[in-house]
Amino acid sequence: MTRIQTILCGLYGENAYLLYRDSARQAVLIDPGDDLEALTQAIAASGKALGAILLTHGHFDHMLAAQPLKARFNCPVYIHAQDGPYLSNPALNCYDKRASRLPFVPFQADELLRPAPAGSPLTVAGYGFVVYHTPGHTPGSVCYQLEAEKALFTGDTLFAQGYGRMDLPGGSEGDMAVSLRRLLAMPRDLILYPGHGASASLGQAGDMLW
Repeated sequence: MTRIQTILCGLYGENAYLLYRDSARQAVLIDPGDDLEALTQAIAASGKALGAILLTHGHFDHMLAAQPLKARFNCPVYIHAQDGPYLSNPALNCYDKRASRLPFVPFQADELLRPAPAGSPLTVAGYGFVVYHTPGHTPGSVCYQLEAEKALFTGDTLFAQGYGRMDLPGGSEGDMAVSLRRLLAMPRDLILYPGHGASASLGQAGDMLW
């Protein structure tokens, strides 16, 4: 069984997720935001090495700690190819110095994802995922489904009570509509782990939208 620990990051209340198993040597971190101390403490408490960092998209509040964690643990960072430029461009990632604890340090991802329309498998640090391209919030937004569990990490595409904004660089109402329809056609008992706010079943989130 995979443990899923939520670490609340930064003034925007972003959810980072640390995934680890008792039997595994490494952990995976999804969307390490603006709280390096809390994230480092959580990794240390897990007793695991950090094996990979997965980013759902490139906005600053979801990735400010990725660069220092990558340097500290020598682990790869994954992001969709279309959001790769966000990691080095504050105009794209909407970095706000006034609302941030960490400085923005431009960096590059190690792996640029290009999932198939129906989703593509991804194995990192011994954990199996299916990656879905869900543009709308950003061009390269993705969701990660943890295959061994009924867990879907949706970033800022879908929340328990709504969906991500589309008025930031690269946002698209048309793309968001297509992405939401694709997600809400998935099994209703999947547990949604969003980038902000509480978790819910996919069915509950869908009922709030329609």
